[in-house]
Amino acid sequence: MKVELTDAMKLEISRFTKKDKVSAIKEHIETTFSCRISYSSIYNEFRRQNPRFGPMDCKNFLDFLDRNQALKEYETSENKDLCKLLFVTEKMKANFSKFGDILILDSTYNTNTYSVPLVVFSGIDNNYKNVLFAIGFVNDESKATYSWLFNRFKTLNGMPSLVMTDQDLAIGAVLQETESWQDIPHRLCSWHIGRNLRKYFKFIKADHDEIKEKIFKLPYQNDKTTLELHEKEIRKFLKDFDLKKSLDYFENLLQSKEKWARPYHLPYFDADVTTTSRAESWNRYIKRYVGSKSELSDIIEFIQNTDKTCLNFEGNLTSDVLIFIETDPLVAELKGYLSPKLYEKQLEQYSLAKRCESKLVMDKDEQIYEVIYVKSESQPIASQKIHKVTLRQRISCSCSYFKRVGLICFHIFHICAIKNIKTIAKLPIAERWRRFIDIGVDQHFPFVQEYLNNTNNTNPLQDTDVNENLEDNLFDSLVLTEPVNNTNLNPTQLSQNPNEKIVVTLPPKKKGKFLNQNKIIDF
Repeated sequence: MKVELTDAMKLEISRFTKKDKVSAIKEHIETTFSCRISYSSIYNEFRRQNPRFGPMDCKNFLDFLDRNQALKEYETSENKDLCKLLFVTEKMKANFSKFGDILILDSTYNTNTYSVPLVVFSGIDNNYKNVLFAIGFVNDESKATYSWLFNRFKTLNGMPSLVMTDQDLAIGAVLQETESWQDIPHRLCSWHIGRNLRKYFKFIKADHDEIKEKIFKLPYQNDKTTLELHEKEIRKFLKDFDLKKSLDYFENLLQSKEKWARPYHLPYFDADVTTTSRAESWNRYIKRYVGSKSELSDIIEFIQNTDKTCLNFEGNLTSDVLIFIETDPLVAELKGYLSPKLYEKQLEQYSLAKRCESKLVMDKDEQIYEVIYVKSESQPIASQKIHKVTLRQRISCSCSYFKRVGLICFHIFHICAIKNIKTIAKLPIAERWRRFIDIGVDQHFPFVQEYLNNTNNTNPLQDTDVNENLEDNLFDSLVLTEPVNNTNLNPTQLSQNPNEKIVVTLPPKKKGKFLNQNKIIDF
């Protein structure tokens, strides 16, 4: 059993120098005191006593930040050695002011000669591309250090609406215990959850491949009923074979399932992001400029190149295969309003609308349609999930796609075809996805948190009335601007006959490119 560091152990650690390896210190402490100590405990204490940043290197880098008017926060040790640094350039500040609703956090090593971690704060712009919000260098990854980082990030940039991290316990504890961050929704990376499940349950033999596969697929399950069924089967399996430690691990993981299991997510805006891969892609990009032998100031070239990069709103969506589908005025208007990457995502939803069936269930002050997505002709309609699309001053749907992603779902596209709606004026689209955005201070999606606070944190997914009221609140809080018209297109009015079959050439996406493939959309 691992124990906490004692004062005697800390004194023993102080005898080592900066050149000593943490693994050797750990081995010495465990041998001397006849106990087991976690590597992170030794590492954090050793780095606290021996800051690794070089004094001249730090001075040069801080001078560079001052010359470029970057915002920064840093902390020094008793010996005036740099221990923590967080900085935000003007470009990073501008990025957060417009796209700071989602914060993705990740750390990486091997970026400097001091062997200290680099922490990346990033997000998503209106073209679904990665943007930087801040970069930090810290002496360790302790709870106190992450608390310092989050508080300084709030000072320099502000507060996001959602935080996505890996399964780091220190980060989770800080977000849960820090008063100013407690109300910010925290999501865990599903890929890290899946990787840890594979590590922990790899001992299960091939005779039980079926239950093993269910364990590994837990983080990627989107159906709540199926997820609950698999939970019961896995729990029963672990109890039957008396796997107490594995059962405890599994139960502890389920206690935080609202952070990583999509069926339990509250409908906060998350842009359909479930992993920290975007932050990790920044880590890989940064390592093109720096390595394990780099000094702190070597990252300056990366900062300069990143700050010079302008947001690119153009995309290669002029293929001939899209010309016919863009004769639909609704699609043409979307193309002018959205940035190319988001336009691609809307085309995917548009194509799914052809697989829907619907019926009118209320036609009084407002029209309500029940819409069913038919996965296959062999699957009975009764087994499909029903969503309600309501036509009032604005069109809304009971599914959570708009709340999560900020775009139009295929249920609404289906009803638009039936009702011959050819404008996006009444459709739910978040302004943060608009094609042309002037960078400025703006608060994103605060109304979701405010509404939940006013409803005593009721889960809208489990309460129909609350769910409908929340959707009204979302629409009232969004302001749609006039779309940018594309003068190269001359949309023609399609037939108003709802039973007419429209042959549409819609290419599927493959590696970011479009391929020719004819499809029939039956509206």
